[in-house]
Amino acid sequence: MEVTGLFHVAIKTNDLDATVKFYTDVLADHIRKTTFKTILGDVKYGKNGEWAKSGMLQVQYHGIKQGAGIETWRGMDYQTVLTPNEYKTGTVIYPFEKAK
Repeated sequence: MEVTGLFHVAIKTNDLDATVKFYTDVLADHIRKTTFKTILGDVKYGKNGEWAKSGMLQVQYHGIKQGAGIETWRGMDYQTVLTPNEYKTGTVIYPFEKAK
């Protein structure tokens, strides 16, 4: 069975084994073969279930003062993206004391 496009599935059954089989055979196969478009770019899963290309950001926070409010965490004023390179906004501040 080939699955194309986005879809919603509702299953009403008392057969849990059949439901699990459907999800593992059909949906998992679709997820493994599909590249998903996201706001951060394409996401594709590898053979082991992890992302084929990591989407993990490594950031360093800086300039945060005692008693800083919630506004500190909105936007990018107090953080620098270090990796991956295509999203990099600056370099690491080292030693950390200089980032305070």
